[in-house]
Amino acid sequence: MLRHGALAVFLGRFFPGLRFMAGPLAGAAGLGFRSFFVANILGAVVFVPYGVGLGYALGYGLAPYVAEIQFVERAVLIAVILVIAGLVGWRLLRWRLGP
Repeated sequence: MLRHGALAVFLGRFFPGLRFMAGPLAGAAGLGFRSFFVANILGAVVFVPYGVGLGYALGYGLAPYVAEIQFVERAVLIAVILVIAGLVGWRLLRWRLGP
């Protein structure tokens, strides 16, 4: 970890499960504070614009499809409600008629 520790901390920013474990793992492996701090700050400086830009691009690219997505979302919700109502009605009917 001492040889590639700073690189691991830097790249850990880009992997969701590894981001929160980079600090404790680096400390347990003996990576110095200064190396960890610099790698962590550089990782944040690179990751934040990347993440914000990607989110903006995806949001902007999906804007024309929002109305269609909302329509499908409503249709799925109505279908789920109807299925649940049908299952509850069927169970109540079976319960009233008895075994």
